[in-house]
Amino acid sequence: MGGLGFLGYELNSKSTELQQIAQNNAVLSTKVTSLEEMNSMMQNSVKIELKGVANHPDMLADVYWHTSKKVFLEIKNLPAAPTGKQYQLWAIVDGKPVDMGMYNAKKDSTIQEMKSVNNAKAFAITLEKEGGNPTPTMEEMYVMGTI
Repeated sequence: MGGLGFLGYELNSKSTELQQIAQNNAVLSTKVTSLEEMNSMMQNSVKIELKGVANHPDMLADVYWHTSKKVFLEIKNLPAAPTGKQYQLWAIVDGKPVDMGMYNAKKDSTIQEMKSVNNAKAFAITLEKEGGNPTPTMEEMYVMGTI
């Protein structure tokens, strides 16, 4: 390969390398922005600790209830849901359970935004069939916390 051919190869290789670095920087910047937004959201939230019920005393999760009524769930100590099952968050409003959505375990985060709610007095998590139930299966409650 002649000198100019080698130089062209080197430049092409460096260009690809720079493109990869720029792409990595963009991904990292997005993650940092997301973390900063999450931190701000948590600072303007009430933290409700959900402790294990009698059948699951060592289980633990936190709900962050933002002033905008957005709800975030952080799983701290719950076993992985078995195949065909998912954890479902409930808010207790006027003495009745309100579906707050299903927890979808992700490798990169233990915090997930759930549905928004007004006037909740408590939160609880049950283990339900995948996709959830319209009412909680009380025998499958893992954690609960009052406000």
